[in-house]
Amino acid sequence: MIDPSRVKVIVIGASMGGLNAFAKIFSQIHEDFYLPIVCVNHITANFDSNWIKDINSKTPLEVSWGEHYQFVKPGHCIFGPPDHHIVFSGKTRVLLNDDEPYHQCRPAINHLFHSAAEHYGRGVLAILLTGLNHDGTDGLISVLQKHGQVLIQDPDDAAVADMPMAAVHKINPEYVYTLDEIARLMNQVSNYQRKFSK
Repeated sequence: MIDPSRVKVIVIGASMGGLNAFAKIFSQIHEDFYLPIVCVNHITANFDSNWIKDINSKTPLEVSWGEHYQFVKPGHCIFGPPDHHIVFSGKTRVLLNDDEPYHQCRPAINHLFHSAAEHYGRGVLAILLTGLNHDGTDGLISVLQKHGQVLIQDPDDAAVADMPMAAVHKINPEYVYTLDEIARLMNQVSNYQRKFSK
């Protein structure tokens, strides 16, 4: 199970089916959510940016596209924008870059997860959701190697099982989680940090 005392940042990756998955999770997030969240969903350069406005209407989180050298802050969820990778610069900011796509994906989940592991170490909670390819698995391994924590969506609960299934096969976690369980665990981690980290 997750140790909430260690978590300083949450990173989430998804691909096909991810927009609905994010909406379902974020609609259950508590109003006083305490931690920063940075996300990647595989999207194309011509993606409809109004999705951010739609999800903002369904969650108490402040949700926005990431900007270069942007601060991360509690209760704010930053998404990698279309056609840019998003990575951490230290523990306070994110950077955008135009490095080569990973398996034709930019933004890529692995880039985000690798950088989170590098800068936050054991303070990372990395969550991998629905998707069509295997992006994110190597990033989860990086997080585990730095003693961070991971959650993988139950492939049976995913709109597209390929991505979480690839991670399950390589990592062999003790548990996998539904979207409702992931939302509940995120709230539990936030509640702990809000209560004990001040």
